[in-house]
This record gives sequence, C-alpha cells and structure tokens, in this order.
Amino acid sequence: MKRRIFLRKFLACMVLFFWTPFLCGLLFWKMEVKKTPKWEQNTENIRDFQVVPKRLAGFKTWGKDEYEEFAKDFLYADGKLEKTSKSLPSLSWYRILLERETWEPYAVYYQKLLSGIKCFPVVSDKKEKEGISFEDSWGMSRSYGGKRLHEGTDLMPPKNQRDTFAVVSVCDGVVEKIGWLELGGYRIGIRSKTGTYFYYAHLSSYAEGMKQGKTVKAGDLLGYMGDSGYGKEGTVGKFPVHLHFGIYFTMGDKEFSVNPYPILKAMEKPLSTARFLCVKSMI
Repeated sequence: MKRRIFLRKFLACMVLFFWTPFLCGLLFWKMEVKKTPKWEQNTENIRDFQVVPKRLAGFKTWGKDEYEEFAKDFLYADGKLEKTSKSLPSLSWYRILLERETWEPYAVYYQKLLSGIKCFPVVSDKKEKEGISFEDSWGMSRSYGGKRLHEGTDLMPPKNQRDTFAVVSVCDGVVEKIGWLELGGYRIGIRSKTGTYFYYAHLSSYAEGMKQGKTVKAGDLLGYMGDSGYGKEGTVGKFPVHLHFGIYFTMGDKEFSVNPYPILKAMEKPLSTARFLCVKSMI
C-alpha cells in the first residue's frame, strides 16, 4: 500500500517537473501576445500594402468604387477583414452589409484625404543634380524618448543645410499647432478643410507671420527644413537636416497615422523654385 502511494506521488512529481515549465511558457506567450497591440502586429502587412506607389498614382481621377476597393484592401492588410472567396455566392446579405459598415468609413476618409492634397511639401531647385529623396520608413522602430514607431516619412535634401530648402503646405487649411516639441523640434500642424492633420517637423525656422489660427493655401510657405529636436527648445544637430512629414486622421475618438510614402510618390514632382517664388510673393 505504502509502495503504491509512493509511486503515485513520484509520478505526480515527475509530471509537475516536466510539464510546469511548458505550461508556464505557454501562459507567458499568451500574455505577451495579448500585450502586443493588433495594429503593431499588422504594421508590416500594412506597410507592404501601402508602399506600392502605382496603386495611388491615379488617385486624382478615382471615383467612389476605386476608393472603396482601396479601403477594403487596406483593411485586409490590417487584419480587420477576412478575405472571402469570390466563389461563395451564398454569402449572406447581412455579412456583406456588415463588411461594408466596417470599410466604408475608411473609403470616405481616403477620399477626403487625397482630394485635399494639391502639391508636394518641399520646393526643389531644378539646378540641383539631386532632388529631394525619401524612403518608406513608416512603422519602423525608433528609440529616442522610449520605444515607439515612426509615424511619417523623412524627406532628405541634397545638401545638409538649414534654412535652405522651403517647406510648403500640401493643402488648404488652418494652422492648428505651432511651436516646439521635444521629438519634433520646431513643428507646425495644418488641419485641412477635409479634416486631415498634416504634421511638418524639425524645421529650422517659420515663415513670417506664421501663427496658430492662420489660414493657409496649398503652396504657401510654412518654413524651412532643419535639424531641430530631440532635446530642450533650440536643440539642433542631433541628426541630418530633413523634413518629417506625417499624416493623421481622426475617426470617432481614435487618431490614426497614415503612411505618407505612397502619397508622396504619387505627388513626387515637387514645386519648382519659379512656382514657389510666385507663391512666396503673395505671402
């Protein structure tokens, strides 16, 4: 009898010894998955979808159907919709309506966003052999100020010089925010007439008369590229001169960052200096 009890206890201990680490590891893994926001898990999928510039190349001629298809594809990439086989005619009307309610607000948003953009955010000098360059860095990790994701596109000038390359508004709108931010340096935020928020950061200086509440037109001078930020007000030189360009929209009580890269590629031909001089004379 004692031998049986001992054997049972021994087997129970062996089971606990071998299975406890496995069960703890499984529990920890589930906790980690829950801690990781879904939008962060899907960042790479969204970025891979959005980096195709030809997808947006003709957006100025899009109709309602094109915007809706774009919004649906974006949601598939983000994991908010599951792709359904086209060979399933039995799909209920309720499911179709449910999907439409999910993606239609995004289609409406993109229509508003893209229809408000009228020009490239940086003025180029045709005499320069190299123009403004930029890569798709939206969603990539950043470490200054804590672990975070890059919510924009960095436009690099051909020369690392402050106060040389003009930054202009891409849309008609109102100056909503202006001044110093530790991460963004001297920045300015423009709210378009369609509700999109355009963020311009790391400026070296502002255009004369630029202030909160000022109305601007697409092509109006906002300031000049710089290298301000990553410290107390006035900090410069922590990184090369460039413009950080961000796009945000609000849906309900949530704010979303949009990858500017494909939009910039679609609008890649910058304003010429001659065009800018005409605009500048009206400021």
